[in-house]
Amino acid sequence: MQVYANPISNLVVGVKLFSLTSSGLVLAAQPFLFSKFTTLAGFAPFFVSSLSFAALTPILLHVLTRPCVFKIIYDPQTDRFTAYTKTIFLRPKKVEFRLEDVSYSVASLCFANMILRPFVDMKQVIVHAGKGGDGCIAFDRTFCNPYGGPSGGDGGNGGHVIFQADSEVIDFSSLDSVLRAADGSRGSGDNCHGSNGKNLIVKVPLDTQVHLLASKEDSTVSAHRADTSSLLCTLTAQSDTLVAARGGAGGRGNAFLASSVQIRRAEALPRIGEAALRFAERGARGQSRRLLLRLTSFTDVGLVGGPNSGKSTLLRRLTRARPRVAPHPFTTLRPHVGTLEIPLGSGGKGNGDGVKLSIADLPGLIEGAAKRNAGLGAQFLSLIEGCRFLIYLVDVGTFFTNGSRSFSLAEVTAHFASQLGVLYNELKLFNPRLVDDTERTSLVVGTKVDLVVPSSSKHETLHKLSTCLSNAAKQTGLRSPTVLLISARRGDNVEQLVEILGNMRFKDE
Repeated sequence: MQVYANPISNLVVGVKLFSLTSSGLVLAAQPFLFSKFTTLAGFAPFFVSSLSFAALTPILLHVLTRPCVFKIIYDPQTDRFTAYTKTIFLRPKKVEFRLEDVSYSVASLCFANMILRPFVDMKQVIVHAGKGGDGCIAFDRTFCNPYGGPSGGDGGNGGHVIFQADSEVIDFSSLDSVLRAADGSRGSGDNCHGSNGKNLIVKVPLDTQVHLLASKEDSTVSAHRADTSSLLCTLTAQSDTLVAARGGAGGRGNAFLASSVQIRRAEALPRIGEAALRFAERGARGQSRRLLLRLTSFTDVGLVGGPNSGKSTLLRRLTRARPRVAPHPFTTLRPHVGTLEIPLGSGGKGNGDGVKLSIADLPGLIEGAAKRNAGLGAQFLSLIEGCRFLIYLVDVGTFFTNGSRSFSLAEVTAHFASQLGVLYNELKLFNPRLVDDTERTSLVVGTKVDLVVPSSSKHETLHKLSTCLSNAAKQTGLRSPTVLLISARRGDNVEQLVEILGNMRFKDE
């Protein structure tokens, strides 16, 4: 037997006990502390803090009473793990499990990245540039010249709304629907001009298309409809900018607008002449536009497969993304993106800290998606155009779980070819360049091998399945495809898949 002990388990339990004990003492001492206050002014702050502490007590109890694993024992004879947990009540609990029951990720777990956030590749926004500041009406007033000349300053210009390409941004999920720049300040006396409004710089992903929407009444706008939108710009390189809406010009004050004739007349007839100088300009309004932002380059790797083919499970395995996983079709209704960090030595040469690959989990494709808008339709087929590499996912395991397991190699090959054929034909109908091997590298991956082959099985079964999948890929039309069988749930050949992706990335560069 092998024993794995957690060295800080006792310390964690001790800290929890200390926190719970101190919290109980504070709650018990509250009546005594209340009696020490004689005035309401001194009692109110303590009362508010006590209420806050009482409100947080259930959350504190939930955190402190959670169990802590302090020992794991592995029995190689039964191939089972036994985990012992302990709570603040010092009651040990035993949990038994196998290695197949554990699902881990190649990426390190991070609580902040487990929040489900769908990928947003297209977004309609309304941009409002800042209004220019008004000009000022003012006159110099000194002890020696009570009727001085005009001294009203100009207003500041309104801020622009600027889109800037940034490689750190991957989608439009954090973008507000209404973007508004700051207004310019109004002018003041003594020829003081107003300050310009601050420009609103909006970070967008690389390869972002900015479309100007023409019709306000049409709510079903699209970047593919020429009658409703016109392309303004495509931000392709790092730090590329586009002024989406220009701020209004600041109004000019009466010091700028006064002519020499008016000033001489005001000097001769102060009261009458000043009336002609009491005018200034108002600031101009900034531009307002309805724009459509669309990504043309989606991610590095796109997972293409039918419904319930294991795309979300593979994405959870490779990255920190946590899309929903369920044993029924169309679990994924919107794309999800995760980042795979490949360290040095995992395929290719690399430099620095390794290479990062963005991987997209796309909704499942079914027959008729390109022509009849079947399933979730062709709205996600355009996202595949921006992927540099494609991974065709074929469900290998579900076929063998239905009924008997005795199938001929020809039947298995035909089943794999039917799955690949649907994916290949839909991509070809939408855009023939998607299946062109000279423009885009493809990889065929068979998933759910754990449903067919146990962890202790021999390699002959895997070799036969790999041969059937390779023949099916050639029958479909893929030229010399790279074929791999994996189990995202169990972890079979996942490291090999990461190495292949790293090699594909460095060859592309």
